[in-house]
Amino acid sequence: MRPDPFALVDALALNTGVSVPAPADPLGAGVPAVPTVDERLAALRMAITDQETPIGPPMRNRPIALKVFAHETRLDLLETLTQQLLNGASATDAEVKATVARLDLLRIALATSNAQQAADEVRLAAVEAKATLTASATEANRLDIIALKAADVLLQAQDAKDATAIAAAQATATQARSEAATAQKKAEDDAAAVLALQAQLATVQATANAAQVSAAANATALAGKLDASAVQRFTTPTPQITVAVGAPATFNVVLPKPFATNQYLVFFTKASGAALLNVQLSDTAKLPGSFTATMQQTGLASLAVAPSSAEVLAILIS
Repeated sequence: MRPDPFALVDALALNTGVSVPAPADPLGAGVPAVPTVDERLAALRMAITDQETPIGPPMRNRPIALKVFAHETRLDLLETLTQQLLNGASATDAEVKATVARLDLLRIALATSNAQQAADEVRLAAVEAKATLTASATEANRLDIIALKAADVLLQAQDAKDATAIAAAQATATQARSEAATAQKKAEDDAAAVLALQAQLATVQATANAAQVSAAANATALAGKLDASAVQRFTTPTPQITVAVGAPATFNVVLPKPFATNQYLVFFTKASGAALLNVQLSDTAKLPGSFTATMQQTGLASLAVAPSSAEVLAILIS
């Protein structure tokens, strides 16, 4: 069993002045060290998802996969930092700065992913609430028609001066009016819930957008502390495509030069033109020389996106 890198780094930091970025998720400090990478990865996946393997559609998989990758990689980077400090490196040495920069990049990527995941969850709740509102409004209309028909039957019974028919029609009309009023109240409550979720979505999406902009700026700054071979900056075209609510569109992005592994982070630093104004870009399914980019709209209506381009910053993290 190897030594706990967290305890070693905490102890060494007191003597070296190296500040280690805190994990963006408390799970980062709570996962015990185990002998093999596979066992550590499985433990992290189980802790995060309660599943042996990631589940769900692609956009649900991405934050899970990123958390597993980030926490696994953080352990490795902390071990690297521990060894650097044990070998006598100081906080001002380039190798230590590069390792801490990579730890910072992981923290930034996780925080950005968490902010977007929060917006995605609110967006899903809003879509579901709109579907509920549609159903409840339809039911309210149906019961309104029944109430009107019951009132018409009551009028006919009154015109016929049939006491028995009047009593039956009166009871039916009263029940119909009550049910219609209840359905109408539910439809109004559902409409209010939709409006509240739309307002909440605007807030959390604005937070997610700001996090992405901040992450891109910080990543650009931190990239300067790494060897040039670990950093790639390039512009990629984005296709003309329709992005439906809850169904992100995907396209392939090829790196100018393949990395040695797929252990890199992707930051979209700039999207040009108005075409991508209401579109969120992210990455999935990384290979050493390419990755799948996803485009999802940030509102509650499908978007027809025109061709555009985006600036990409890809950073080898381990």
